[in-house]
Amino acid sequence: MRNRRCCRQRPEQAQSVVLRNPAPDFGEYRGTFFEDKLDVTLGVRAPFFRRNLTNNCYTIAGNSSDAYCTSQTAAQVAANATTAAFGLPYKNRIKAYDAVLPNVGFTYSIFDHLSTFGSYAKGVSVPKTDNLYSFDDVKIAPVAEVQPEKTDSFDLGLRYSSRIIQAQVAAWYISYKNRIISSTVQLEGGGTQSLDRNVGKVESKGIDASLGIQPIKHVSLYGFVSYLDSELKNDATNPLTGEVLVATKGKFVVETPEWQYGGRAQVSFDPVSVGAQVKHTGSRWITDVNDLRAAGYTVVDLDARLDLKMFGLDNTFFQLNVSNLLKERYFGNLSTNTIASNNPRLTFGAPRTFIGSVHFGF
Repeated sequence: MRNRRCCRQRPEQAQSVVLRNPAPDFGEYRGTFFEDKLDVTLGVRAPFFRRNLTNNCYTIAGNSSDAYCTSQTAAQVAANATTAAFGLPYKNRIKAYDAVLPNVGFTYSIFDHLSTFGSYAKGVSVPKTDNLYSFDDVKIAPVAEVQPEKTDSFDLGLRYSSRIIQAQVAAWYISYKNRIISSTVQLEGGGTQSLDRNVGKVESKGIDASLGIQPIKHVSLYGFVSYLDSELKNDATNPLTGEVLVATKGKFVVETPEWQYGGRAQVSFDPVSVGAQVKHTGSRWITDVNDLRAAGYTVVDLDARLDLKMFGLDNTFFQLNVSNLLKERYFGNLSTNTIASNNPRLTFGAPRTFIGSVHFGF
């Protein structure tokens, strides 16, 4: 008699198919007004998502990456106090999601080279299949089933475009309902898995600005800066009783830097081009209650390309990339959690890395 628990369900143990309409219903109107100065776009789409779930093993409550696989009969499983609470294997369990998502946008040419733009759009993000294997909708009901995330997004900005200068600044605002946060968790047998959780209503707003300059043909410069404010609007509550479990209202959203900025410079003189770029990512909160934070970091990358046309190889070049040139030590992936005592895990970012490659074109 064989019993086994698997850290990640194998293809023959659990199956999942994500089906979407081959051509989701959508419609769009585009119009031009005021002597072609104003362009308007109106649209709506209605995506449909369907999860067709099959689990050939027993469901363990709250575990989407673990299952009880056995050759025992159902009666033998039910007779064991530990396994009696597990959900029976199932086939063709359906979870379906749909939404109607309108959008509107415009661009207006103020004068030559300068224009303004704006848009509004509804969006949706549905739970991943992994999240649905922690319950079976029959014997095991979800304590906190991940709900679809819905958004209302607005942006408004200015854009300047000429032969030498490309510049843009935009302010934006996003209101989230049932914001989904992804966390990377360590599995018992090694490896990791990304699981999601809802953190309620979230409001995010910010300003993005960029500037690109090409003073001469052979030199290009680019810089950007981004400021973001993202705030949780609800406390973490028990979904069954409404009891406040953790005071998260007013806290900053995890894994979200307040500031990001950087730039790139590139010089090209045939057959050689060399570029360097730098990006700073500000500090990020690791927990929903903001009691643990990962420090900000700055990464510098370098790249160089040599065209091999001189050797009779058309459309062929050698490229060298160096990432993290200055050997910055930082945390790349954050396994976020509600509070620090839940022991979130952090993963170091990549060290200095050299990559050389030859690209052939035909």
